[in-house]
Amino acid sequence: MFGNLVTNKQLNDLIRYKVVEITPFRPENMSLAHYTLHVSKVYRKLPNGQINLVHDFNVEKKAYIMAPNEYIIVEIEEQVKFFEESIVGHFVPASNLIEAGLGVTAGKIDKKYGSMGGKDVEMIRFGLKNLTEYNFSLTANYRIAHLILFDFRGVALEKVELTEEEKKKTMEGLEALYLLETGAAFGELDSLTENQEFKQERLPWEEWAGKFKYAKEGLPVLLRCFNKAFIEPNKDSPIFCNLMLRGKFEDLSSNFDIRKKSELWMFHHQDENGNFTGFHKNLFFDLETDLQIHLTDKQGKPIYIHPDENLYLLEGGYKAQNKDTLNIWYGLQIPLTAPYQEIAGGHISLSFYMPEKYDRITVPIKEFGNKPVQVTWGSMTFSIEKVDSNGFIISTDAENIDKLRRMDCLYHRDGNWYEPSSKTATTGDLDKILRNSIGKISFEEWLKRKNIDPNKLEETMKHYMEDEVSEGNDGTNIAGVMGKHYTVALQGDSLLLYMPDEKKRKIAEITVFAPSEGKASRLLINHERCSELIEWLCSEKSPDNTKQTEPEEMEEVDYFSPDLQPAKPINPQTGMPDDWNMVLERLLRKPEEAVEQEITGRMTAEITIGTDGVASNVKIYGDPHPLLKKAVCDCLYGIKYVPAKWKGKAIPFVATLPVIFN
Repeated sequence: MFGNLVTNKQLNDLIRYKVVEITPFRPENMSLAHYTLHVSKVYRKLPNGQINLVHDFNVEKKAYIMAPNEYIIVEIEEQVKFFEESIVGHFVPASNLIEAGLGVTAGKIDKKYGSMGGKDVEMIRFGLKNLTEYNFSLTANYRIAHLILFDFRGVALEKVELTEEEKKKTMEGLEALYLLETGAAFGELDSLTENQEFKQERLPWEEWAGKFKYAKEGLPVLLRCFNKAFIEPNKDSPIFCNLMLRGKFEDLSSNFDIRKKSELWMFHHQDENGNFTGFHKNLFFDLETDLQIHLTDKQGKPIYIHPDENLYLLEGGYKAQNKDTLNIWYGLQIPLTAPYQEIAGGHISLSFYMPEKYDRITVPIKEFGNKPVQVTWGSMTFSIEKVDSNGFIISTDAENIDKLRRMDCLYHRDGNWYEPSSKTATTGDLDKILRNSIGKISFEEWLKRKNIDPNKLEETMKHYMEDEVSEGNDGTNIAGVMGKHYTVALQGDSLLLYMPDEKKRKIAEITVFAPSEGKASRLLINHERCSELIEWLCSEKSPDNTKQTEPEEMEEVDYFSPDLQPAKPINPQTGMPDDWNMVLERLLRKPEEAVEQEITGRMTAEITIGTDGVASNVKIYGDPHPLLKKAVCDCLYGIKYVPAKWKGKAIPFVATLPVIFN
């Protein structure tokens, strides 16, 4: 029973004998050798360093929407407490985080946890970051991590002689720890015996122009269809509406006769309640496209994309009756949660972006040796370490690895570029894996480094456990070194590291109003970028990604012009932009202590809202009571916003708000 990886049966025994306490304890959360932990509360770190509660699933069952690249602190539902020092737990991120594109920080837990600061119970917290470019709906009881327990009671006691069975169990537990620390448990750093090579005929930044040579004629047609956009009913189903782009073209030589309807698998935009409000996907001619709906019914309630229906891409054309004109259309067939006839107002926005540009850097392979090679790429610094003849690791801190999350690589040999045979993105702590990865250190060597002698197991395990328990840990360890592992033929002459430029370049933004509003569609188009795109296709050349992009000059903003759309807060109940007073009336509350002391006051709050809709730099004027000042700051930092726009382009915005506490 002692000195082993705890199984589900043994965990039940530990709980029954009051060695371990998990509250609430649910048997269905147990697997063979771990207990699954779930999210309960969401906190956000404010610019002033304070931790602010922004969502409590015990109070609100609706989803918390994580914005792209948003970092939050999640509190686990389960309370865990150990009553003996020889019980040690490790946290392992849940596998569902991989598919979701989430990164989590995780450490270990021991008896010191749960008794620090005189507290009877401490709550486990993890750092969680959305590593994708899309919103993620974090729901109640979402699986965050697994708790793996090791029971070393039998080997941590004075003058204990282990039986052969206990020695076997102890060695099995140690081997499990070895696999965790070296990454071998997850197969992330295994070297491949074969080197498959995938010769690249075209580099990634040449791919779009090469793939869509046929678009030389079709793309200009699409751009001209932007000028006539409207919403219409769908003849096949009342719950669908069609967002159409239409045009007529004189072309006597063309034989255009295409009718296509294809189902889309899409990434959804969602509001805070999990309702679908749009998607982001590569559509017509593989242009990156973003659609968002803002429709209301006759009762003034929001209309969303139907979650159980398919969305379709529409393309078509035919010769007109006079035979010298082509009728062309592009469109989207959108399923709604209300019939088309119920649409009473609002609009649909459709945005198109230029194909991705790429940042890249070349690193000579000959520099690789037994020591890591330091590389500086823009503002980022990272190391490249050779694992063996078949692989290398790129490693850096958590902030830089987040910037490198979309990075990929090619290697060069004999005048050709090749894609690696395999690559693995690793989101866990690599500081030990880099030193101890399988192939570099055996289990026997690992034991020596831990000062554990299998022939003197009782004595050496006692010292090992003392060292383990003496390490302070609060269950919220921040991950250290993070990285990516690649398997590649290192006999080439250089590596090409590349990733898409994060800067989006919008071609056009089309706003199509509901038919009942009687407004013509509004089009904002960048003709210079359209010309660049067509030239790119016609010349069959890739854009020059090596030159530095000149910073765009900020046009002076006229704050009294109708072309300015001020920043607005999002109403958490409707998920829609709303009046400041309505949102503050719902969210801003006087602290109970201030109510009890009958504290009143007034102030002016100034808040800066960036182009990403994130609030910063809240300033308070008027010398209010500290309790009232804190309540206003916490509230404003916790609200989500729609950024201000000047002539359709997002701009920073400073809002000034009078606040009165009666």
